[in-house]
Amino acid sequence: MALTNDDFMKFLAAWQLVHETADEGLKAAIARGEEQSTGEMSMGPGAFVDGLAAQVEVLKEELKDELSNPEVTPEEADQDLTERVERLSFEVGALRGQLESMNATLDALAARTL
Repeated sequence: MALTNDDFMKFLAAWQLVHETADEGLKAAIARGEEQSTGEMSMGPGAFVDGLAAQVEVLKEELKDELSNPEVTPEEADQDLTERVERLSFEVGALRGQLESMNATLDALAARTL
């Protein structure tokens, strides 16, 4: 059975409708959560979801501000990346040493059992 252009367009329209409905539901949950008082999240699953949605919305906005912060120069960003890569390389080296030690222990145990 071949998929027609009309079928494909109907599929895309249904997919878009699902996402639009979910977006509207999330916006409504955020609005309800923003109206909650301290402690109301414990008043049931609906209140919890609304409060959580509102908290995540605040963090999302903070993240947007942080990511669009023009105060970080490209040189600072490169330096931070270099430091993170160096730390990661050190951690990978430590893990490699631990794996080699575990491998040696397993080899010794295997030799004893044979």
